[in-house]
Amino acid sequence: MIHIVNKPELLLAAGDLSVESAWLLVIAFAANGLLIVGLKGGPFLTCLYFLGLFVATAFSAPPFRLKRFAFGPMFTIVMMRGILLNIGLHYAARAAIGLTFEWTAPLIFILTYSTLFATAISFTKDLTDMEGDSQIG
Repeated sequence: MIHIVNKPELLLAAGDLSVESAWLLVIAFAANGLLIVGLKGGPFLTCLYFLGLFVATAFSAPPFRLKRFAFGPMFTIVMMRGILLNIGLHYAARAAIGLTFEWTAPLIFILTYSTLFATAISFTKDLTDMEGDSQIG
């Protein structure tokens, strides 16, 4: 079976990074993130971190492998960039200055704006791949 790679210059496809090294890096970064969030972020940020880690893993890893489906990349981008990132940053910034989390009009505005922007990104992110996709069928 011949596998055609749409982006052969990326590290794994180009052979510049082994699969084993990639797994080690992913596990190390995930563990370090969990350690930092667990020690400094409290239970709410730790839950957001786990949710983000799950969504990001479900994008590529079996059994979910959301990238196979049309909605998968959109769901992942909207969840990560539009929702989780902004709620987490808002929570962390307020906690850093001693304030509790609360839903405010500015937070709802930025969540709405970011979610719409992330939706637009998710629709257009693969446009640059269309030519290569059509060449290889």
